[in-house]
Amino acid sequence: MVTKLKSRGMAVLLAVCLGLAGCARGPKDVALIESGKQFLEKKDYSRAVLQFRSAIQANPKNFDAHYQMALAEIGRGDQIAAYRALSRALELNPKNADAQLKMAELLLSSPNLDDVKEAQKNARLVLEASPDNPDALDAVAVAEMRLGNPDQALELLEQASSLAPRHLQTAVDLALVKLGVKDKAGAEQALRQAVDKTPDSLPARVVLGAFYLMIGKVQAGEQELRTVLQKDPNNPLALLDLASVLKTSGRSPEAEQMYRRLAYAPPSQFQSAYGTYLLSIGKPKEAVSEFERLAKLDPKNSSARTRLVAAYVATNRVAEAQKLLEDTLHKNPKDSTALLQRSELRLMAGANEDARKDLEQVLHFNPESAKAHFLLSKVERAEASTLKQRQELTETLRLDRWFFNARIALAQLYIMAGNGQTALDLMMGAPDDQHNSLGFIEYRNWALLASGDLKEFQKGISEGLAKGRTRGLLMQDALLKLRQGNDTAGRSLLFEILKSNPEDLGAIDTLIRNYAAKRQLPVAIEKVRGLAVERPKSPALQYRLGVLLASIGQTKEARAALNKATEISPDFSAARVLLARLDRADGKPDDARRELEPLLSSKSGEPWGHMELSLIEVKSGNYTKAIEHLHKVVEAQPANVIALNNLAYLLADHTTQSDEALKYAQKAKELAPNDITVEGTLGWAYFQKGMYDVALQHLKAAVGREGKNVIDGTAIRRYHLAMAYAKIGNTQDASETLIAARKLDPNLPEAPVATQMIGVK
Repeated sequence: MVTKLKSRGMAVLLAVCLGLAGCARGPKDVALIESGKQFLEKKDYSRAVLQFRSAIQANPKNFDAHYQMALAEIGRGDQIAAYRALSRALELNPKNADAQLKMAELLLSSPNLDDVKEAQKNARLVLEASPDNPDALDAVAVAEMRLGNPDQALELLEQASSLAPRHLQTAVDLALVKLGVKDKAGAEQALRQAVDKTPDSLPARVVLGAFYLMIGKVQAGEQELRTVLQKDPNNPLALLDLASVLKTSGRSPEAEQMYRRLAYAPPSQFQSAYGTYLLSIGKPKEAVSEFERLAKLDPKNSSARTRLVAAYVATNRVAEAQKLLEDTLHKNPKDSTALLQRSELRLMAGANEDARKDLEQVLHFNPESAKAHFLLSKVERAEASTLKQRQELTETLRLDRWFFNARIALAQLYIMAGNGQTALDLMMGAPDDQHNSLGFIEYRNWALLASGDLKEFQKGISEGLAKGRTRGLLMQDALLKLRQGNDTAGRSLLFEILKSNPEDLGAIDTLIRNYAAKRQLPVAIEKVRGLAVERPKSPALQYRLGVLLASIGQTKEARAALNKATEISPDFSAARVLLARLDRADGKPDDARRELEPLLSSKSGEPWGHMELSLIEVKSGNYTKAIEHLHKVVEAQPANVIALNNLAYLLADHTTQSDEALKYAQKAKELAPNDITVEGTLGWAYFQKGMYDVALQHLKAAVGREGKNVIDGTAIRRYHLAMAYAKIGNTQDASETLIAARKLDPNLPEAPVATQMIGVK
């Protein structure tokens, strides 16, 4: 519900202030509030917020500063921040009717019924002081409707209508309540009466026209809107609604004309609709020109600038977006909106640390920015720091529980970590109004699958497919069918996905795994080959084909597919890495090095190139060069556990830099506390440092957790454990562990070293 804010005279304002402790204003906060109100009138909400925040810092007990801050936060769409500001305002002045009604309005938009009850409470407080207040009656009525009491809602609205027959908001709410009980005729009558009672009211006619469009009476709705435009040719709501109906009914030239009239009318919040329309009909150049025009009309309007930056990015004019943001931040380094947008551009470009600096600045100015924490989670993901990514996403949801993208990103992290039940609990904690969306159903289903609840998983798939055959639901149904052994049905669903998008790698990989499990790899190869023929310019499909061919020993054909992938996309990291591995397997390290060179000049491919080069140098015995490459990987990806672990091991095993080795091993352990390879490396780093008791603890833990999972490094860890036992004087365990290590691999370089140390033949 939209509550019209009432203006107050200076005498009333003074009287209110005199009645409040601590309400006296100094000249600084008076000036800041007045400046903020000017920005508010221009709908420059970001600048308004900055002014009101400064006013609050100057005088934390200033009711008006908090209240105006709430209005600005509502204007820029941050309901959480608006709620906090209104709560503080009401602490300072609990009986302020405007603040109580604005809080009611805010809470009524919440899907949470407890919030609706709180809204009702605030509106009733206003009614106690002013029983005939139509806005308060409206708010209580809407709350009753939300709480499932339509009869009480109707009674209240009819009372409000009799008290204020010309109050348009009451008529609108009455119509909505009648629609809620499927009384279309009654809803129409309520709005028609509002028009009849105030025949000169253009807002009433706009509402009636919009109502007709909503219930499918297009001709009647169009007639009402055209009547409005005859009297007020620049009425923004009428222009917008008429343009929309013209577009929907296929009258594009006239729709474009209406959108253009709206754009060139006096400033309104809908002026940007013309540019958006131009983008939607495939006129990107004209759309950008329109957004540029609006930004020039009001250079201080952050919303206009934000839309222009988004348009530049959408039309691949990123350099212009960057320049615009740089110019803005040069003038005002504290512009949070510009900092957020620049951080997104920097993330796109792979400049993660620069993005982090921007976001840290945003949080300095606005510590409770949920979007800043969400973008920081993307920085942590790019740097492979899963723990920090999880922390940022958790903080995002603490600040804004409606942030759906943050919720599903966090759920995915839990699923990947094997915590399916935690992911499911997280999804079920989403606000009630999100539970019926297809997006929620899909991600809840993934959590159900990860938690092992196949019965509910199947129910969830059926529920989702009843709403639409999305890619995610088809994929889930395919996985379920394959798990149940129904390969024909499962594959059919995967091919349905691939029909829409032959480059859907998730579907392709699932198909490959299914064929491989049935020992039908040749069939999989032909299917992927067919998809590659259908999409000849897809490097990903060529890469998948190369992987399959290499797996069955068809090296020549695999190289051909991989080379084609790199021809299409020269910095396709995975293809070049696999080609280098094939060269390394063939004993051609120089060819492998040459294959990886292009990756070293690519921002995204550089870590992959250095990682693979480190393995080549290790195999060639060039440990110093291998360490150099790993240092570069860690520099680019500080949370890359594999690189940290390998670097720590090489430093411990082939240099005297035991302190450095221990530092990197501890970092790897911090990031991957349950990884047995990391545990073993940490133990070896402590051993080389001469801290044998601590080394023994970690080496025993690593070997003890192996169980039947005999992987690369098992024999080495046992040799290291045997040496640790020897160093603390436990000869018996040292000998037994050495014998076990020899059985696994007697030819490792560690074997003679351990044998000599322990003295066992």
